[in-house]
Amino acid sequence: MCTSHNLGPRFRRGHLQLGVLWLGLALGLGFALVEWGHAARFGFLLVAPLALGTYCLLAGTFGVCFYSSIFGKRHADHGSEGVPCRRLRKRLVRRGVVLAGVSSTLAALATLVFVAST
Repeated sequence: MCTSHNLGPRFRRGHLQLGVLWLGLALGLGFALVEWGHAARFGFLLVAPLALGTYCLLAGTFGVCFYSSIFGKRHADHGSEGVPCRRLRKRLVRRGVVLAGVSSTLAALATLVFVAST
């Protein structure tokens, strides 16, 4: 039993793919806003796809899903199972909160730079 993450290889790969899709959507939206001349007014719309994409990439890289951690689950390739140890659950939740905070901070900073540069 692995104690450092709660996502198996298949779920990690899925998170990485989803993160790339969200970041591609953010990139397309950013290009569209610049092309249409509305980047300064509607640039804040980039926060959500950037945060989701960054979170998915970080979750796939580190193998920790905040949502699964809250419910005390581990998603392995053979299916979902509970995490029996309370200390491990707390550690996984803490790591998930850190990943969510880092992704939100990075998304906010990137959006701020985008809006300020247009």
